[in-house]
Amino acid sequence: MSWQAYRLLFRVLSPIHIGFERIGNLQRTRPYVLGRNLWAAAAAKMVLEGRVASYEQARSELTEHFCFGYLFPTLLGQTVFAPCYRDDGLFFGLDQRIGQQEFEHRFLSSTAHTALNPASRGAEEGSLHEVECVLPRTRPDGRPTYLAGVLFARRGTTEATLRSLLDDLQVGGERTYGMGRLRLESAEAVEKDPFPGFEVDPRQDAPIARGQGPIPAHWLIDGTQVEGLGVKGEIEILVGRETRDSGYGMSLTTPAACWCPGSVPDSAGSFRILPQGLWEDWLPQVGATANV
Repeated sequence: MSWQAYRLLFRVLSPIHIGFERIGNLQRTRPYVLGRNLWAAAAAKMVLEGRVASYEQARSELTEHFCFGYLFPTLLGQTVFAPCYRDDGLFFGLDQRIGQQEFEHRFLSSTAHTALNPASRGAEEGSLHEVECVLPRTRPDGRPTYLAGVLFARRGTTEATLRSLLDDLQVGGERTYGMGRLRLESAEAVEKDPFPGFEVDPRQDAPIARGQGPIPAHWLIDGTQVEGLGVKGEIEILVGRETRDSGYGMSLTTPAACWCPGSVPDSAGSFRILPQGLWEDWLPQVGATANV
């Protein structure tokens, strides 16, 4: 069964924190939403609304029917500000390129938080910290922030199903403070080449992207191919927390070495897109198809 690509557009309704790293008392955010964050938000909605009986069932259904891409900040009528590594550093956007400092000034800020001490009913000593976030309105002009990305659904999935699954989500951390709220504005079917520089073959068991350009996701590193591979970008060990029936955020994902989103290989390649948005090298075998 083949796949249908959809270009998604979300309105950011409240600040978004996608946990990245801690520097002193500042908890930094990623400047984009990972596919697994969107995937997890959809799974939580399915469980909370009673569509499935467990997180394991939600995981199974989402893995079978969808591949969740990454979401990047954008403004209506303007470029999508996805990261792109160049010889002279990290930039955001392809058509309208801006530097990292300008991007962070426009789209990011931070809020102060503290833990509460139940005994004193006051702030826990030494717990004051700042949480960086993607703003719902840009600086300095206050324009609404949107997030754009691509989702693949099995052929036969209706737009009504997508809207029911993806509208009114909460993604990322600090959700008890009301952060991370998204509203789906549109889910437009895309028949050809949803990613700049890549052609997508939707006929395999997983979507296959072929071409060359900034990878719009974390790209899994095959240890046998690192040496001599020409890539503009940075490497990180990607790990996170998952909610399962055993407890909220109690399970750690398997650490994986990845090229960061926006990394650019020096030659064209073929990549399989996984259910939570990761890209991996795809080497077709004669008489066989890829498996999700």
